[in-house]
Amino acid sequence: LKAAEMHKHNEIKLVFPCKPGWEYKDYVLREYLCYRLYNLLSPYSYRVKRVDFLLRDSANLKYAQKLSGFIIEDKEELAKRQNAKKTSFDFIDPDTLDPQIYLRVQLFQYLIGNTDWCTTTTHNLEPLLLKSGVIVPVPYDFDFSGMVNAAYATPNSTLPIESVRQRFFLGRYASYEELKPTLDFFREKKAALFEEVAAADYLSRSSRKALRKYMEKFYEVIESPERVEEHLLGKPADLLYAY
Repeated sequence: LKAAEMHKHNEIKLVFPCKPGWEYKDYVLREYLCYRLYNLLSPYSYRVKRVDFLLRDSANLKYAQKLSGFIIEDKEELAKRQNAKKTSFDFIDPDTLDPQIYLRVQLFQYLIGNTDWCTTTTHNLEPLLLKSGVIVPVPYDFDFSGMVNAAYATPNSTLPIESVRQRFFLGRYASYEELKPTLDFFREKKAALFEEVAAADYLSRSSRKALRKYMEKFYEVIESPERVEEHLLGKPADLLYAY
């Protein structure tokens, strides 16, 4: 915790497998990697620290189970670190958000194949109010993403997809010119993102290989103007308004 500068926190969220088995450990560590990837893309992101720990039964101290998981910094600490204020908004107009940060969040969610979020209801987004008066959204909770690919995850029922592995862009309508700086940013970060996956030795080799392939499909889209037009632009306004 000291190494991660998280030792002074009063509250820390602990994420660990909900069931025994290697696959549930893999889900948790894949979600941890999603947080790490977004750390590379934005300073407005939750810090995480991977941990191994023993879970003991208070009624039977002889019983102990070793688990792998990660901790997430408290949202108050997140706000303090950004010199911002956490908000209690239950509804946010997307037009009030910092446009470039918002586009970055949208494209990151598309990268990891996550549709389990909503701007207007702040579902799985933490809105921070900066001193400038601008609101920035901080994404979290990625276990329903295609990157994690959990057996229990189901896609957003309002969308025309049948699996969480299918990507669907939930960004509001933007022209190619508006989206281009964000596309360029993700292209510039490509090597760093793939290096983070390659360095994730807490995951099996086969898991890392699968994640690389999944990310490569994302870059096949954003590196092709035709596929950007097909998958990221011109979505119906009535479908996107809720996001």
